[in-house]
Amino acid sequence: MAVCNASGALQHLTFLDAAKQQVALRGGVPILTACLKVSNPQTYENAAGALWNVGLDVRNNLVLQAAGAPEFLAHPVPNSWLTRGESTRPSAAGDDVGDSSDVRDRVFLTQAPLM
Repeated sequence: MAVCNASGALQHLTFLDAAKQQVALRGGVPILTACLKVSNPQTYENAAGALWNVGLDVRNNLVLQAAGAPEFLAHPVPNSWLTRGESTRPSAAGDDVGDSSDVRDRVFLTQAPLM
């Protein structure tokens, strides 16, 4: 029960950008990934939601991959949703934004620009 409640609290906290970064930096991602293996469906849902939220900050993708998070949680943001600024436009294929060689310097929708 405590694991379910804790993962639910993290799911709600990770709506905040600062919390996304803190969960990734302070070792929360491996714990949440382990929660995906718990037999309680509510715990799974909470942990998956928290990992999804953490993954919305593309700077956390490597942490999610290293922790063994499923691909759909490690990369929840398609490249076409990422932006570098006003001058960058989607390609004709609609799959990438500008140069797709490194998405880590891009931000998702309303996130603060990377410094």
